[in-house]
Amino acid sequence: MSAKAALSMNNVELKKRRIGVTISSAKGLSLARKNTTFKDETKLSSATDHRSRSVRVSNIAEGTQEALIQQAFEQFGKVLKTITYPEKNEALVEFALEKDAGRVFLHKEPIVINDQKVEVSVPTATLKSGMAASSSFTPLLPRSTVKGKKSRIGLGHSGARPSPKPQTTKEEVRPDPKQAGSAKDVQMADQSHSNSSANAGSKTQDDFRKMLG
Repeated sequence: MSAKAALSMNNVELKKRRIGVTISSAKGLSLARKNTTFKDETKLSSATDHRSRSVRVSNIAEGTQEALIQQAFEQFGKVLKTITYPEKNEALVEFALEKDAGRVFLHKEPIVINDQKVEVSVPTATLKSGMAASSSFTPLLPRSTVKGKKSRIGLGHSGARPSPKPQTTKEEVRPDPKQAGSAKDVQMADQSHSNSSANAGSKTQDDFRKMLG
């Protein structure tokens, strides 16, 4: 069998599994890259396969059990999985064969579940993506946000706190008693010197008067 002929076996079900057949490039790919490519193609074919075998059911009565929904669609073929979405009043029914899902769309009579007519359509998402969409997801928060601290680093703001200004205290200057005493002595000496000079001046004038008298 040639390589081109083997491509016809791509996405063929073998022992309840889909096989992927691709032609390698002339340069050759690494083993890791081959495995990644094969996994991506397998996921893509698996998602397409799930979608082609599934039916979206809407307008379901509130409180309808999953068993009642599955029982209503078992008349068209074997049902592998049923997922309900109570918040949307919808469900996703997956059949074992694609032709069984096609019978649902070809059915002309209305489908009634729990005394209410339901609507069927082609699903816009696979079972796995639908489950992921219905689950709540809480993103991880930064450590600063979790602790309640907000950093305002940007224009006009700095992350570090401003350093406090040094506080200057006014100290009362008290004179040294020794220095005060010496200052008083100097002042008294100056006064005595001025008095003595004044007395000396007055005596000299008296002496001149006596001499001239």
